[in-house]
Amino acid sequence: TKIKIRAYGVQADYLRSTSLHKSPAEVQSKHGEFAEFTYRLCETPELINLLLAMGDSVEVLEPESLDKSTSWFYVSERCSPHY
Repeated sequence: TKIKIRAYGVQADYLRSTSLHKSPAEVQSKHGEFAEFTYRLCETPELINLLLAMGDSVEVLEPESLDKSTSWFYVSERCSPHY
């Protein structure tokens, strides 16, 4: 799946320095404001958790299925009923 992420501030620096996969490409950047990255990754619970952990500093532009509100539903509906 092609995943396009816009990162702000320190998260942009983090994504530049840490490879989530061999496929990253910084496709657009506005120095000091944001950077956009594209990846070829599978949509997994681990990826969703990573994106959610980055909070408001990261915005998923593509695909819509990884939108944070949808992702939260995806994660929460699969959690154990004991949580």
